[in-house]
Amino acid sequence: MLESISFRWILHKHRHKTYSLAVYLLKDYALAEDIVQESFIRLWNNKQTVRLATASAWLMRVTRNLCLDELRHRQRYKVQSLEQDAEVNIKDEICPERVYESKNGSEIVLKALEDIGEPGKSLIIMREIQGMNYKEIASALELSESQVKVYLHRTRSSLRQVLEHYEI
Repeated sequence: MLESISFRWILHKHRHKTYSLAVYLLKDYALAEDIVQESFIRLWNNKQTVRLATASAWLMRVTRNLCLDELRHRQRYKVQSLEQDAEVNIKDEICPERVYESKNGSEIVLKALEDIGEPGKSLIIMREIQGMNYKEIASALELSESQVKVYLHRTRSSLRQVLEHYEI
């Protein structure tokens, strides 16, 4: 059960992590802010049932689910932002060793993550970008730790294959 002080502590500690996850998944800063706000509202409304020990995982799960709902909604109605329309599709050859050295390397990796899909995209964001441990990821995505490790291994392998099709 969360108290007002605990809620403020969770808000302060996790607002950047949840926002980061939402931005990576949605690629829309304003919509990410709305999703994070909705996540914290839901945490507040469920403060009687959410335990402090599991609040972080609960919050990440709710944020991810709200983002996936929004992405499904976009897909259904083919709503695209101006940024998405302006994106250039970068394909052909790649030198995988130089991807991380390139100033566009992170953009290429993020674009490649789009090709990977879920849950791989969320796993990579939570593990590699946000630095969450296996236990936190497992709790947030309602998977076992061994499933997280297996899915991460498969996703990394797929990501390597996808990156071979991008050019720096």
